[in-house]
Amino acid sequence: MKKDILILAAAVLFAGSTLLHSEDPAKTPLQTLQDIKAANATLIDAQKKTLDSLDDMQKSADQIKAFSKRS
Repeated sequence: MKKDILILAAAVLFAGSTLLHSEDPAKTPLQTLQDIKAANATLIDAQKKTLDSLDDMQKSADQIKAFSKRS
Protein backbone atom coordinates (compact mmCIF):
# COMPACT_ATOMS: atom_id res chain seq x y z
CA MET A 1 0.00 0.00 0.00
CA LYS A 2 2.79 2.43 0.91
CA LYS A 3 4.47 1.52 -2.36
CA ASP A 4 1.30 2.40 -4.31
CA ILE A 5 1.01 5.76 -2.59
CA LEU A 6 4.68 6.51 -3.22
CA ILE A 7 4.33 5.62 -6.89
CA LEU A 8 1.21 7.76 -7.15
CA ALA A 9 2.96 10.73 -5.54
CA ALA A 10 5.93 10.35 -7.87
CA ALA A 11 3.62 10.24 -10.88
CA VAL A 12 1.86 13.42 -9.76
CA LEU A 13 5.14 15.24 -9.26
CA PHE A 14 6.47 14.06 -12.60
CA ALA A 15 3.26 15.02 -14.41
CA GLY A 16 3.23 18.43 -12.74
CA SER A 17 6.84 19.19 -13.60
CA THR A 18 6.32 18.03 -17.16
CA LEU A 19 3.34 20.32 -17.61
CA LEU A 20 5.13 23.30 -16.07
CA HIS A 21 8.27 22.88 -18.17
CA SER A 22 6.77 22.14 -21.52
CA GLU A 23 9.39 21.95 -24.24
CA ASP A 24 6.88 22.58 -27.02
CA PRO A 25 6.16 26.33 -27.06
CA ALA A 26 3.89 25.87 -30.09
CA LYS A 27 1.18 24.23 -27.99
CA THR A 28 -2.09 26.07 -27.89
CA PRO A 29 -3.89 26.61 -24.61
CA LEU A 30 -6.49 24.09 -25.74
CA GLN A 31 -3.83 21.42 -26.31
CA THR A 32 -2.31 22.18 -22.92
CA LEU A 33 -5.75 21.87 -21.31
CA GLN A 34 -6.35 18.56 -23.05
CA ASP A 35 -2.99 17.28 -21.80
CA ILE A 36 -3.84 18.36 -18.26
CA LYS A 37 -7.25 16.68 -18.48
CA ALA A 38 -5.64 13.46 -19.68
CA ALA A 39 -3.14 13.56 -16.81
CA ASN A 40 -5.96 14.21 -14.36
CA ALA A 41 -7.95 11.27 -15.73
CA THR A 42 -4.92 9.02 -15.27
CA LEU A 43 -4.47 10.28 -11.72
CA ILE A 44 -8.15 9.75 -10.90
CA ASP A 45 -7.96 6.17 -12.20
CA ALA A 46 -4.94 5.51 -9.99
CA GLN A 47 -6.75 7.02 -7.02
CA LYS A 48 -9.81 4.83 -7.66
CA LYS A 49 -7.62 1.73 -7.73
CA THR A 50 -5.95 2.79 -4.48
CA LEU A 51 -9.31 3.47 -2.86
CA ASP A 52 -10.62 0.06 -3.95
CA SER A 53 -7.52 -1.55 -2.48
CA LEU A 54 -8.01 0.31 0.80
CA ASP A 55 -11.67 -0.73 0.90
CA ASP A 56 -10.68 -4.36 0.40
CA MET A 57 -8.14 -4.10 3.21
CA GLN A 58 -10.75 -2.55 5.50
CA LYS A 59 -13.20 -5.36 4.74
CA SER A 60 -10.52 -7.95 5.45
CA ALA A 61 -9.61 -6.24 8.72
CA ASP A 62 -13.28 -6.17 9.75
CA GLN A 63 -13.60 -9.89 9.01
CA ILE A 64 -10.50 -10.67 11.04
CA LYS A 65 -11.91 -8.66 13.95
CA ALA A 66 -15.22 -10.49 13.73
CA PHE A 67 -13.58 -13.91 13.62
CA SER A 68 -11.22 -13.08 16.50
CA LYS A 69 -14.15 -12.05 18.70
CA ARG A 70 -15.83 -15.42 18.11
CA SER A 71 -12.83 -17.38 19.36
